[in-house]
Amino acid sequence: MMALCQTEAGSIAGSVFGPAHAPAAGVSVEARNTETGTDYKAVSSPKGEYTLAQLPPGKYDVFVIDAKYRPFVRRGIVIRQPQPAALEIQLASNAGMLATLGEMPALFELLSKRPPPPQGPAPKTDDGKPDFSGVWLISPTSAGGRAQQPDLLPWARAQYRERVLNDYKDKPSARCLPELAGFLGRWPIKIVQTSKLLVTLRSDDVITAHQVYLDGRSFPQDLESSWQGYSIGKWESDSLVIDTLGLNDKTWLNMFPHSAKLHITERLRRPDLGHLEVETKYDDPESFRTPFQTKIVNVLAPDEEVEEYVCAENNQYRDHVSTN
Repeated sequence: MMALCQTEAGSIAGSVFGPAHAPAAGVSVEARNTETGTDYKAVSSPKGEYTLAQLPPGKYDVFVIDAKYRPFVRRGIVIRQPQPAALEIQLASNAGMLATLGEMPALFELLSKRPPPPQGPAPKTDDGKPDFSGVWLISPTSAGGRAQQPDLLPWARAQYRERVLNDYKDKPSARCLPELAGFLGRWPIKIVQTSKLLVTLRSDDVITAHQVYLDGRSFPQDLESSWQGYSIGKWESDSLVIDTLGLNDKTWLNMFPHSAKLHITERLRRPDLGHLEVETKYDDPESFRTPFQTKIVNVLAPDEEVEEYVCAENNQYRDHVSTN
């Protein structure tokens, strides 16, 4: 019986290569039997070689989810004993600012064709503070750059892996639910600033508006969780430091999960007329082993505007009430 079981088992083998097509050592390669849901795992050797052994006949999805690389998924590999299946894995650099897989290259190409931002000194408000008002887009340099990625705790990594494997189909914005607030101008983001309030209008998958209070208030004692959280801004010289708390755990940090303990700290600077520097720190002790940071530069886009967009797919009200 043991010999029979061994002859029935198949395998998937090959090599793992990094962005420069150099062998990638120590990379975890996993396979999931799509019929049983069973996972199998192998780690690439110093030469980048791996073997997923003892695989029962069936269909498998092979994937690599590693913070240094973009997620790799190859679906529908058929194992028919005893022939081994071969799969070479070419990994791409995890470039881009918390971007959806495949999104940043297209955006980088689009942004590269835009005219340069206007030049001149940064404008000031009546009270002498930098004025961040305007419509902004991420700069080509930031879109093509590399960001630090979160070191996920086991539950968060497992959830992120499931999101990758199901093609992100449960992303909230796909059901007309809000994204996290922020200043990453992948698409036009409009800032309207007064002495006591800063408002952002964003046109990602869902149009969202968010308020940042500049009037010296503190966080409410009975702060309730919400999709966008509660944001308070304070000036440190020419930088605006914004703290956001009170977030629910339903939003996605790009594709990464987070808990309701997420604390976002953003530091905004406008060194000149055409540029807005944004440093963001994400701290969530229930999801990340350590806080992590991103840094981007947005460019002023005076020819852009946040257009009206209606997203009604999540309208569930009529399903729960009588229209009689």
